[in-house]
Amino acid sequence: MSFANELPVASTPLNRRQLRWTPEARRMQAERCRQAQPWKRSTGPTSPEGKKQVAANGQHNRRKPGSVRDCRASVADVGGMVEQLADLRRLLMPQ
Repeated sequence: MSFANELPVASTPLNRRQLRWTPEARRMQAERCRQAQPWKRSTGPTSPEGKKQVAANGQHNRRKPGSVRDCRASVADVGGMVEQLADLRRLLMPQ
């Protein structure tokens, strides 16, 4: 029994946009892209505001609260903190 709202089962996960494209439409779009070659004219952001916006693009759609880069930055000076705590302990508890 099949329902109209069931998604087709694929061997690899597909997102909704991929499910809307027929193989023929995908082939035709690929051919149009090869002919137009938009990547040759793409310059990316040139203004400081545009560069800042592009740099922040990946930040708002994250699944987890912090990326690997953020985690590494937050624990970058743990060794220094441990040394400071050891120095403080030596000051407070002389032998």
